Amino acid sequence: MSQPAWVSWPLPPNWEARYDGNSRRYFYINHATKQTQWKDPRQVIFEQRQGQQQQQYQQQQQQSGQGAAEEAARRQAEAQRAQAQERQRQAEAAARRQAQEDQQRQEHDRRMAEQMRQQYEQEQEQESEPEEPQEDENDYLHDLVDLDDADFGPSMSEQEDMIDQMIRKYKQVDRDVVRMALEAFNWKVEDAESSVKELNDEVEARHERRRRMMEEMNSSTSYEPEPVEEYTFPSMDDTADRERQEREERERQERKRQERERQELQQQLERERRERSDASISS
Repeated sequence: MSQPAWVSWPLPPNWEARYDGNSRRYFYINHATKQTQWKDPRQVIFEQRQGQQQQQYQQQQQQSGQGAAEEAARRQAEAQRAQAQERQRQAEAAARRQAQEDQQRQEHDRRMAEQMRQQYEQEQEQESEPEEPQEDENDYLHDLVDLDDADFGPSMSEQEDMIDQMIRKYKQVDRDVVRMALEAFNWKVEDAESSVKELNDEVEARHERRRRMMEEMNSSTSYEPEPVEEYTFPSMDDTADRERQEREERERQERKRQERERQELQQQLERERRERSDASISS
């Protein structure tokens, strides 16, 4: 059996080892304190050193464990911030796309209104074409036109006043669209106002839907750090894919609904145009 390492150490200063014949054991004398003991002072020093080393080792383990926990918490916080930034970037991109789509829809509505106005004017011209009268050599008065009784419609200033009044009342509709609507109805404010009001209501509803969508996106991108309980890192790919799929589904449903509303508005305008055309023919 091998002896412990401290057996080969020298005795500490002021210590002396003596042999006791009765007990057949060594005892140790501390001349500094005038005390004796059976336990070898070298063993005491060895055990004290072992205790100190064990304590230092435990402290090092605790410090390393605390450092690992702090590092894990830091990494998780960085991952959460990165996710929040990514959601914010996606929300801004969605807002830009929505603004572009709104602009394209407005341009499309303007073109549709222009086409409807042109078609209405063509139909009115075709319906109002008079039959060619038979020539009468003895009577030339039918070729004369009484300018006092002629109806040239409102003047330019009156037209601008009518457009300004309509715009002040329906602020969401462009000036060109208001002008086309008034021209389509021969500057009859009562007839054109219903169409302009429907367009204005549609634009306001579209803005309100976009505002609610932005509020929902902003609420989903709010960042609140959570306390670290487990040192596991979330999968950013899964979260981003799920959010992208939900956002695409919402956008697809919104586009379908807006397309249905535009078709219904176009059909309603077409019905009104036909009703007015029929009424003008019957009268």
